[in-house]
Amino acid sequence: MSSKKTKVICSIIAFVCVAPIMSIFVMWAGQEILYPKISFDDYNGRTYYELGASGIYTFTPDKKIGRTESGCDVYTVKYDDNNDFLYCSGYRMHYLMTALDYTYEDMDYIRQNGTVTHYKVIKNFERSFFYGKEQSVIDAIAKLDNNPSLLESVGDYTKNDIGSIMYTIELCYDNMPVSLHSQKGITIDTEKNQAYYLPERYADGDDRTIYKVLDEDIKQLFIDIINNAEFEETD
Repeated sequence: MSSKKTKVICSIIAFVCVAPIMSIFVMWAGQEILYPKISFDDYNGRTYYELGASGIYTFTPDKKIGRTESGCDVYTVKYDDNNDFLYCSGYRMHYLMTALDYTYEDMDYIRQNGTVTHYKVIKNFERSFFYGKEQSVIDAIAKLDNNPSLLESVGDYTKNDIGSIMYTIELCYDNMPVSLHSQKGITIDTEKNQAYYLPERYADGDDRTIYKVLDEDIKQLFIDIINNAEFEETD
């Protein structure tokens, strides 16, 4: 076979192999270009203000809708039908915006005085989660918080590996899609059919004291709610 024919064949093979990759790259690049620039001074006819660092709030990012001038990706918030909140994520910048006339102090007031209407249960460091609104669970958490006699201290969770996965429970108030953190914790020992509870997982600095749930009904409720949960994966 002549060297000229060999070069032609090699060129055809190279084109066949490289073209699909280039097409994918162009499609990907084009998709990125399609995201519009978001101006918080006027997005859908509303003005958005910064509410603070996203890490201090409970919420779930939903769909990416654009980018800021500074290069942050902008997302809607799950279950926020009115688009009252937007989440911004960029290099060392993660914060919430709101079109409501709210400040951090307003959100803190709601956390302390609002009504718990639902909760978010998080598994594996926010890799998966589910939202629930069973009043029995909300009442059980309040009952444990208000009745220390229903709990028995069994040591520091970080030193005593009781059960397996720690499920964080975030309380949500007044049917809002965003709340300030109010974290609790549950872990289940399936072999002993026992539930353990952390009243405030991060509230007291380094305190990680975990408690055995003594109330049989609440214990079984926690076990059932975890065992029957359908967790949704975080994107």
